[in-house]
Amino acid sequence: MVNRNPSKEKIVDLSIELLILIVVIFSISPILILILDSFKSYSEIITIPPTILPRKWSLSNFIEMAERVDVVTMTANSFIVSGSITISTLFLATLAGYAFAKFEFTGKDKIFMLTISKLMIPTIVLVIPWTSMMTRAGLLDSLLAAVLPYLSGAWTIFFMRQYILQLPDDLLDSARIDGAGELRIFFSIVLPLIRPALATAAIVNFLWGWNEFLWPLLVLNSKQNFVLSIGLAYVKYSGGVMTEASVNYAMLAAFSLIYSLPVLLVYLLLARQFVESIVLSGLQR
Repeated sequence: MVNRNPSKEKIVDLSIELLILIVVIFSISPILILILDSFKSYSEIITIPPTILPRKWSLSNFIEMAERVDVVTMTANSFIVSGSITISTLFLATLAGYAFAKFEFTGKDKIFMLTISKLMIPTIVLVIPWTSMMTRAGLLDSLLAAVLPYLSGAWTIFFMRQYILQLPDDLLDSARIDGAGELRIFFSIVLPLIRPALATAAIVNFLWGWNEFLWPLLVLNSKQNFVLSIGLAYVKYSGGVMTEASVNYAMLAAFSLIYSLPVLLVYLLLARQFVESIVLSGLQR
C-alpha cells in the first residue's frame, strides 16, 4: 500500500499551476504590450522607466498611419493572397495526399519523396527562377504573381497523406462496392473525416501566406498591390531609411496590431478543430 503525503501533493500541484501561470503570462504579455503601446504617443513609448498603461489614450497613431499608407487596400490584398493560397493549397494538396495515401501507381514513393524534398529548399533559392517565369508570363506587379508559386505546398501534401493513411481502407472499399466514384468518396467521406486536419492546414497556410514578405516584395511594385507585410516595413521606416532613430515605434505598434488581428481571428475560429487534430493524431499513432 502506497503512503501518500497530501501536503507534498498539494505543493506539487501548486508548483505546476504556478509554472502554467508563468508560461501563460509570458505568452500573452507581448500581445498586451502591443495593444497598450498602439495607444501611446512616441515620446511615452521611449520614456524610461517605461509605463504600463498609456498616460493618455489616443488614436493618433492609427490616424497618422491611415494618412501615410492605404491600410484598407493592403488588408484586402493580404486577404486575397492568403485566402487564395489557403484555398488552393487545401484543395490540391488534399487531393494529392489522398492519392499518395490510398492509391497504388508506378513510381509512387519516388514521386512522393521528390515532392517533399521541396521542404529542404530555401525560398530564397527559388525566387530567381520564379521571377523569371513571372516576367515571361507578364505577371509582375500583380497579386496573381504573389499567389502562383504557393498554389500547393509540400508540407500540406505530407501532412494530409499522413492523416488520410489513418482512415480505414474497408470504409472506402464499401463505398466503391456501393457504386460511389472516387470524387464522391473524396468529397462525401474523406473530407468530412479529416476536418480537424483541414483546419490545421488552413491555419498554417493562411499564416504562411499572411507573413510572406520576400516574394511579394520582389514582385509587387505598385502601392495599390502592396500587402500588409510590405506595409509593415514601409511604416517602420516611414520617418527615414535604415536608421534606428527613424523608427516610429508608436505607429509601428498600431500597424502591427492591425497586422496581427486577422491571424488571431482565423486561429480563434479554427482553434477547436486545430486542437482536435493534434489530439487525434496522438491517439492514433
